[in-house]
Amino acid sequence: MKHLSIILLSFISLIAGAQVPYNEEKNIIEYTEVVEVPGINKEQLFKRAYAAVSEMYDVVDKKITEKDAEKGIIVIKGYSRIYLFDKKTKKEVAQNNLLYHKFTIMIKDGKYKYSFNDFYFNINNSKFKLEEYKKPSNTTDLASERAEEKLQSCDKDIQSKIEILKKVMSSDEKKEADTDW
Repeated sequence: MKHLSIILLSFISLIAGAQVPYNEEKNIIEYTEVVEVPGINKEQLFKRAYAAVSEMYDVVDKKITEKDAEKGIIVIKGYSRIYLFDKKTKKEVAQNNLLYHKFTIMIKDGKYKYSFNDFYFNINNSKFKLEEYKKPSNTTDLASERAEEKLQSCDKDIQSKIEILKKVMSSDEKKEADTDW
């Protein structure tokens, strides 16, 4: 019983420390928000969205699973590289396993909604969903393999992508220089 209590406390601090948004109703980790962009039409926002995902992901066209300007949607199968602190080098070191995710942006006149979800590691051709890190019964990879650091690394990368997205989506279009002198 004491062992179970320690594991439960570890998981509570794990999720609280990483500040990874967990949707209790859907039982998933999901970063989502509706962002207002007054005065910008759907067509312009769609162009900005494509520019944003091109900045957020390398070789973006290979990662797009859906792109429809009329519906106002772009879906990307992306990934985050996980970095863990190496005590020997005293630096963050990239890990071999990638953390895959789905990024969706839906666009309407004057607003857009983004969502990052479906997080998973592909380990030996098996999906290990990030939500598994929430389950107290999971003592395998979670307890022994620095789960808190993995969640923090994921959160840092997704927050960086969100920052790029918001910056590009809210930026004013470049105005041509005044040539009438």
